[in-house]
Amino acid sequence: MAAVFLVVNVIQKTSEQDGGPVITVPEDILTVSIEDGEDALLQGVTAQDGRDGDVTSSVLVESISNFYGDGKRLVTYAAFDSDGNVSKATRAIQYSDYTAPQFTLLHSLRYQTGEEIDLDELVQATDCLDGDVTSKVRVSTDSSLSTRTAGVYQVTFSVTNSAGATASLSTELEVYDPDYNDADVNLSTYLVYCQVGDDEPDYRSYVESVVAGSVRYTFSEGAASASGNDGTTLRRSALRVRGSADMDTAGVYQVYLTYRGDDYQGTTLLLVVVE
Repeated sequence: MAAVFLVVNVIQKTSEQDGGPVITVPEDILTVSIEDGEDALLQGVTAQDGRDGDVTSSVLVESISNFYGDGKRLVTYAAFDSDGNVSKATRAIQYSDYTAPQFTLLHSLRYQTGEEIDLDELVQATDCLDGDVTSKVRVSTDSSLSTRTAGVYQVTFSVTNSAGATASLSTELEVYDPDYNDADVNLSTYLVYCQVGDDEPDYRSYVESVVAGSVRYTFSEGAASASGNDGTTLRRSALRVRGSADMDTAGVYQVYLTYRGDDYQGTTLLLVVVE
């Protein structure tokens, strides 16, 4: 923080020598919401000019830096006098409600051998500052990734917002060779974000439908069972869960949900990110 004060003091002295306004900035770090506008960023900032007097009304936010250090940014202020002289000063800010960009997966990271994989179409990303940042997502994988060969492959998704904050997600992608009639287990989401200390999610609650051959079971939100178009009933509790998330430890966890019927079976993958 001392470096910030030094910058402000130097700017003020230069302004006095040049006959421009002197900007006064509070020494404390300003805490604001990501929803706050320029008025909030100008809290406590004043400007005085040797000729014009109080020119606080001329102060504006010129720019905001990328994140630095422990989640802070620098706001640069500018003030003007009637002669057109410009003075600048800076102040550190931090957000009370900032969250890093988050990813959404549109498909399970499990693929049958021979199935087409388009990871660029698989992932989306949103950011609390920029909104939709899907176009900025970058995907990297093992160079050996191929759906011709069953196996487990590393994949990493990353995205950087306009403030220079980068979020990344590294996990595994599985290519499998089914030896049975494959059923589709479809989820409402394939990636869940939780906070350390949260209760463990009810993994079965994310199952939206199961398609086994010509039979489709569609679960209503919160429903314990679904009726198939052949008159049979499938209970959520019949779906098997393998894997879990350690809610006390940050990390990326894989949870598998499996349907097993007389003629069909299928498994999907849910990623749980504990932050």
